[in-house]
Amino acid sequence: MKLLFGDSFRHETLDEHTDSIIFKKHIVLSEIRIVPPNVQPYLSLPFTGNTFPSAFDLEIYVKHPSLNTFERFLDEPFRYKELSNDRIVTSIKECITDQIVVRGKYQSLSLCIFGDISHLVSQPPTPPLPVRQEISPENSKTRHPVI
Repeated sequence: MKLLFGDSFRHETLDEHTDSIIFKKHIVLSEIRIVPPNVQPYLSLPFTGNTFPSAFDLEIYVKHPSLNTFERFLDEPFRYKELSNDRIVTSIKECITDQIVVRGKYQSLSLCIFGDISHLVSQPPTPPLPVRQEISPENSKTRHPVI
């Protein structure tokens, strides 16, 4: 399991936001960690967590590579609480994807995504799908990791 992404999504207001991470290759997603404020998850990463607010629900979706549709990573929203140890999101099912979408009521969300490059899927990653047509551009951001 490798660190595949480490960065923050920052927005001007505390509101419902939808953000996505698009990988250049398919990955096997193992775990997503929400990084609390003022925490530097790894010395080799050039960022410090700034997740705000201290508690909120986060929906996580992954794009199914062959069906070109989104499905939930977890059956229900993940309940983030800064002061608890529940900051690691895992699923018991193997998940191969090239796009992760997160949605929740936050102003800033710092994430570390862990997994491996997938060698199980031979076709190239498909173009990103719109998550929801009614989402306004100011409430949505996309990141493209180097892999």
